[in-house]
Amino acid sequence: MSEQNKPADKSSQTTPAIAVVALLISLFAAQEIIFKPTRPAMIHTERMSTEDVRSRLWQDPFQAVELYKKQDSVSGKTFHIRSTKENHTQSQPGIFEGLISDTTFNIENKLNRLTCHNEEPPETAAHSITELKCQIYKETEKQNSVHILAVMVPGGPYAEYHEWRLRSRYALISGLHAAGYMPIDPEHIGFVDFRNACQKDKKNSYCDFPDYMPYEWFELNDQLKPISIEELSDKELELLLKNKKEKVLILWLNNDTFAHSSINSLEVLGQLKKEIISNSKIESEISFNIIGPHDSGTLRKMYADMNRIKKESLPDNYLNHSHIFATSVTANDERLIGKTLYQDRGNWLNDKIIRTISPQDKLAHALLCELALRGVTPYRADPNKSISRNCPDLAGAIPARQSNQPHHMVLIGELDTFYSQTLTATILKKIAEFGENQNHQNNNGISEGHIHTFNYLRGLDGITSEHTATSQDSKGKESQANKLNDKEFKKQLERPTETSQLDYLVRLAEQIKHLDKIKASEGGIQAIGITGSDPYDKLLILQALRPKFPEALFFTTDLDARFFHSSEIKWTRNLIVASPFGLQLNDEWQKNTPPFRDNYQTALYFTTLLALHCPHTEGQCSVSTLKEFLKKLQEQPRLFEIGNNNAVDLSHTAGNGIHPEPELASVIKLSDWEKILKISGPLLAIAFLAILLYYSLIQERFKPIIVGVFISITLLLIFYHTVPSLDDSGSEPFASGTSIWPAIGIRFVAAILAGYLLYSIYQQLKENKEAIEKEYISPASVGEDTKKTKSLWAKLNIDRWKMNSKEPIPFKDFWSDYLESRTISCCSVRAILMVILYVGFVVLLIQSGFFDIPKIPFRGEVSSNIHTAILILSIFSYLMLIFIIVDVAHLCSHLIRLLKEHNVKWPANLVNINKSKYSLPQEAVEHKILLDFIHRHTIIINKFIYYPFFILFLVILSRAYYFDNWQITPLLLFVFGFTALIALSSAIRLRIAAQDARKDILQKLDSYSSQLLENRAWYEKGGSSAKLKLLIGEIRDFKEGVFQPLSHHPIVLSVLIPLSSIVGVYLLEYLALFAF
Repeated sequence: MSEQNKPADKSSQTTPAIAVVALLISLFAAQEIIFKPTRPAMIHTERMSTEDVRSRLWQDPFQAVELYKKQDSVSGKTFHIRSTKENHTQSQPGIFEGLISDTTFNIENKLNRLTCHNEEPPETAAHSITELKCQIYKETEKQNSVHILAVMVPGGPYAEYHEWRLRSRYALISGLHAAGYMPIDPEHIGFVDFRNACQKDKKNSYCDFPDYMPYEWFELNDQLKPISIEELSDKELELLLKNKKEKVLILWLNNDTFAHSSINSLEVLGQLKKEIISNSKIESEISFNIIGPHDSGTLRKMYADMNRIKKESLPDNYLNHSHIFATSVTANDERLIGKTLYQDRGNWLNDKIIRTISPQDKLAHALLCELALRGVTPYRADPNKSISRNCPDLAGAIPARQSNQPHHMVLIGELDTFYSQTLTATILKKIAEFGENQNHQNNNGISEGHIHTFNYLRGLDGITSEHTATSQDSKGKESQANKLNDKEFKKQLERPTETSQLDYLVRLAEQIKHLDKIKASEGGIQAIGITGSDPYDKLLILQALRPKFPEALFFTTDLDARFFHSSEIKWTRNLIVASPFGLQLNDEWQKNTPPFRDNYQTALYFTTLLALHCPHTEGQCSVSTLKEFLKKLQEQPRLFEIGNNNAVDLSHTAGNGIHPEPELASVIKLSDWEKILKISGPLLAIAFLAILLYYSLIQERFKPIIVGVFISITLLLIFYHTVPSLDDSGSEPFASGTSIWPAIGIRFVAAILAGYLLYSIYQQLKENKEAIEKEYISPASVGEDTKKTKSLWAKLNIDRWKMNSKEPIPFKDFWSDYLESRTISCCSVRAILMVILYVGFVVLLIQSGFFDIPKIPFRGEVSSNIHTAILILSIFSYLMLIFIIVDVAHLCSHLIRLLKEHNVKWPANLVNINKSKYSLPQEAVEHKILLDFIHRHTIIINKFIYYPFFILFLVILSRAYYFDNWQITPLLLFVFGFTALIALSSAIRLRIAAQDARKDILQKLDSYSSQLLENRAWYEKGGSSAKLKLLIGEIRDFKEGVFQPLSHHPIVLSVLIPLSSIVGVYLLEYLALFAF
C-alpha cells in the first residue's frame, strides 16, 4: 500500500473535538439545584398573651391551633387571662418568650398577662369569645376603625385542604400587605374555642359555630404605599378608596361547618357577626365582610337556607351592611339558586354576594373557542359559522374542517363533587349551543354521539384522613419502593385491593383507548377534558392517559403551578387550562408579590384588595358599581398552555388593566420602527461576524458554509419577526414548547437549503464535466455536436442505455450519451416521476389503514395554512433532492458498467502520458486510466449522499417535542427510514459498480500478467515485472473516494447525521427540565 493511500489516523485529531463537545454538553446539562434547609428544630416555649399560638405567616392556621391544643392537653395546663390596669390590646411580640419555668414562678400568681380587661376579677378563658369582643371594644374606644374579614376555608384533614389553607393565608396576607397592612404579631395567632363555650352552656348559639376560630390582627402602616385602584380602573371605582380602616381582624372559619351540617349557614354567619361586634363602642366604625364560601356547594346551601329564614328578618338580623365576596365559587347562578327559592329572598342574597371569579360557563366557552382554533369541533355546525356567532373575536381564524363529521371528545369528571358535576354539564350545554344538536348519553357512560363522559371518585391515590396511619404507610411504601424497581413498585400500587383507586384508573385508560380504536374511522378521540377539582387526581389521570393519547388535546380548568413542575411536565406539557386568573396580576396590582401557586390564590389576593377598599355602608360602596367592574373580568377568563417550564398565556383578550398582557409572538409588527431595529441589530452583528470569518479563513471550501449559515440565520430572523405577525389569533412564544412556528421556520430553512444543494449539485457536476473533458477528451473533440438518436423512453429508462458495438468505442461516445441522459430536463422528469410514485405509495398506505396521518399542533387558520404550504415545499424539495441524487448515482453506475463491459478507446495523448508514467504497454495502462476516471467522476457524486441527510436532520429536528407537541408516529418513521434507505441504496449501487469495475480491472491485469509470463524476456526487461506488480498493488490498495473502506464511507457517516438530530432532540428535552 502506498503511503498516500493509507488511511490517516484521525484519533488524535478528533480527541480534542470530542473533548470540546463533552465540555459544552456538561456546561448545558447543569445539575439541578437542591435546596437543603439548615434551620435547627424549634424549641417549644409558651407565650403569655391571648395570641399565643405559634404560627408563621405562611402556616396553616388550623394546623397551628391543633398543634397548640395537642401540646396544651399533654402539658395539662389551663391558662386564664388576668386583667391589668393598662389598656393594652396586644402584647409585644416575644416579650415573655422563654420565661416559663416550673421552678421559678407560678403562671397565674407571679405573672400578669397583658389583656384588654379592666375588671378585677373576674377571670375569663384565654380563648373565649369574650376576650375577642373586648379587644374589638378597646379598638373602637381608641377611635380606631376596624375591618373584620371572615375568611371561609376548608377544614378537612386531607392534603389538598391543608394546601388550600396554606395558599389562602399566603394570598390573604399578601393582599393585606399590598393594601398597606402589616401583622401586629407576625409569629403568633389567637383562636376562639367555641367547643368549650358550647360545653358550658349547650343552649347558646355557640354550639352551631365551628369548634374553634383562629384569628389575627393587622394594622395600617403609613410607610407602605397601597395600590392606587383609581389609576387602574374606571372612575366609578374611586369610591373604593374611601374610609380605609386602621385595623383589620382576620377570622378563619371552617367552611365544613357551614356546608355539611343541618344548621342554617346564614343564621350562623349573622349570629357570629352580632356576637363579635355587639359590645363595640361605635359599631359604625366596624366593617364586617365575608370572603367565601370555599366552594359552590356551600353557596348553594346558603341559597337553600334562605327558604328557612323569615322574610321580615332579612334586613336586620342577617349580615346587614355586609358583603359576601365569593372568590372561589365557579358554578353558574342557575345551578346555585335552583327553582325553589323565593324571588325576594334570592334578590336579597344576590345583592350581598359579589362574585370576583369567572363562572364555569365562561370557562367552557373559552375552552371550546380554543379547541376550535386547534381544529377540534365536537359539534355538527360549520365551525366558521359557529365561531363567528359564539367567538366573534376569533372569527376568520378557524381552519376549515376536513369533513362534516364532529370530532370525538372525552370528559372525565368526579362523581362525588358538585364542582365537577356542574362543570361537565356546563361544557355539554355549551357544546349544544355551539352546534346544532345536543348529544344524549346512554347508560354505559358512552354517548350515542361524539361526547363520551366517564367518572371517578375523588382521591385516586387512596390517601385517607388518618394522619398517623398515612405517615406510617408512606414510610413503609418509601422503604418498599427502595427495595423494588420502578416497574415492580408500580405494579404494587396498581394492585386491585385496599383504598388505592389506581387500578380503576388503569382500566379506565384501557376503556378509553378501546373507544378510540372503535372510533378510529371517524378520527378517534381528538380531545380529552378533565373536569375534576383535585389537582392531584388531574396529574394521575394525565399520567395514565398521556402515553396512550400523545397527540390528543388535553384540557382542564384552574391553573396550578404543579402543572409545570419539572417532575410533572412529562404528562402536563401542552395541557390547555382555562382559568379565571393566572398566577399573578399585572405589575401595578401585583407589586412586589411573587407569582402565586394557583389561580385561586390570585383571586383571593385580588378579592382582598377589593374587600379592604370597600366600606361597610351601602351608599359609599355600591354593589352595582363593583359588580359592573367585575363583570368585565368574568366575561374574559384567561387561557394558558403548559410549556417547557411555565404556563404560556394564550388568552383571547387583553389584560384589561388587571391581568398581564399575553406575551405573544404575533405582537411583533414590521410597521413598528422600533421592532424593525430589533431585526437590524442582530442582522448587522451576524453580517459583521460572517464577513470577518469569510475573509479570515484560508481554506476556500469553508467559505460557502459561512455564507449558507449567514443566509439561514437571516431567513430565520426575518421569518421570526414577520410571518407569525400575520396570525391574528395570537402566536405562542417560540421557545415556550407551545409554538408551531419553530418547526415551520426550520422546515422553511430545510426547503431553502434543499434548493441550494440542488443548485450546488448542478454546479459541481458542471465543473466536473469540464475537468473530465479537459483530461479525458482530446481538445479537438470538445464542443463537437453529437447526434442525439436516443428516444424519450431511452432517456427516461436509464437501464435501456446500451452500446451494441463490439469494436473499440471512443470514450467521447460514452460521455456524450451519458451527458445527454444527464441533462436538467431528463433528470428532473425522472425525479418528478419518482416523487409522484413515492407520494402515491405513501397515500395508498394511509388509505389502506396501515398508518394514521400525524396530527399537527397548529393554532388558528394562519398557522395551519402556512404550515401546510411550508410542509409541502419542504417535502417536495427534500424528495427532489433525494431522487436527483439517486438518478445521478444510477446514471453514473450504469456508465461505469458500460465502460467495464466494452473496449474503450481512450485519447492517444492520455494513453501516451500514462505509458510514460508507468513504463507499461497500452493495454495495461488503459485499465489504470479507467480506474482514475471512475475515481475522478464519482468522488463528487459520492459526496452527494450527505445532502439528503442534512435535510433529514432538519426535518427530524423540526419535530422535536421541545418546540411543541410533535410526535414521531409510525408513518413518519417509515417515511424517514424509507427515504434514507433510498438515498443509501444509490450510494451502495455506485460503490458496488465501482468495486466491480476495480475487481474486473484486477482480473484483467492478472490475466495480462499471466500472458506476459510466456514472453519472459520482455517481462523481465527494464523491470517490467516489478512495475506491473506495483500497478496492480496500487489499484488493489486504492482507498479514496468511492473506494474508501465502509467505516469511512459516506454510506455510514451519513447515517450519523439524522442520528445526531435525534440525540439533539433528546438533549433539548433534557435541558428544558432545567429551564434553559
